[in-house]
Amino acid sequence: RHEHRAKLAQRYVRDLVLLDGHKFDIRAYWLVASLRPPLVLYHDGTLRVSLAAFDERNFRDRKMHLTNHKVQMEETNQSAYDRAALNRLTDSTRVSFETFDEYLKRKYAGDPLGVIRCKMKTALASIVRAVAPVFSSTVTNPDDNDDQRRVVDNAFSFFGADFMVDTSLDIHFTEIQPDPGMKGDTTAIRQLKDAMGPHYARLVYHIHGSGGLLDDRRGGAASESLPPREEEERRPRSEEQASLLPLPRGSFELLIAPGFFFDASKCAPR
Repeated sequence: RHEHRAKLAQRYVRDLVLLDGHKFDIRAYWLVASLRPPLVLYHDGTLRVSLAAFDERNFRDRKMHLTNHKVQMEETNQSAYDRAALNRLTDSTRVSFETFDEYLKRKYAGDPLGVIRCKMKTALASIVRAVAPVFSSTVTNPDDNDDQRRVVDNAFSFFGADFMVDTSLDIHFTEIQPDPGMKGDTTAIRQLKDAMGPHYARLVYHIHGSGGLLDDRRGGAASESLPPREEEERRPRSEEQASLLPLPRGSFELLIAPGFFFDASKCAPR
């Protein structure tokens, strides 16, 4: 039917890892720090956790199956809670990677979160490669009027990406989020913003600020693009490009730079 032509159907993923019996997905973050040259980085995010205990046989309760915070709260009888209890309930809809790491290590040997993180980074790098030709050629200045938009020389932007994890620790990409969704009404989000914010600001200024990486290289850098696959194979696979950027441990991690592309070969075996 005509009204369904713009719809996208996704397979319902079964055998999911549950967090204490609750369904969740991962909201990870990625920063396009520069278009020309391409500089794309990954950052850990949080888990978005459903409020109702998961039961695959029950599809009537949206709180079991949808992890979106707005849906969770809309489907909850908030009048049944006092303010303190409602705050605790809201807080439980976001869980930090640190808590997730501890939970996984009680169920899996080795470094299960490291396995998941590496697969998400590989997926994000591939997604960026797929859209890069359109992305880098059509970016417009949002301050321009719709009928006067123009391609800008360079830009940076911050995005979210959602994944689910099955019991084999394989990931299932669901969607990219142009709005990273970092409303500060949960402890996990507030802590993440406090930790990530200074690194984000320092990184962007290091690249775009006066005397920064692009300022020093202005002229040749703007024309650089993602290297073809065959050219990548001839280049050494190292993170030498990361030495140009302020990337302290536990902060942003490099996905794409001139001469560097993160892929599954860099994932440690489980």
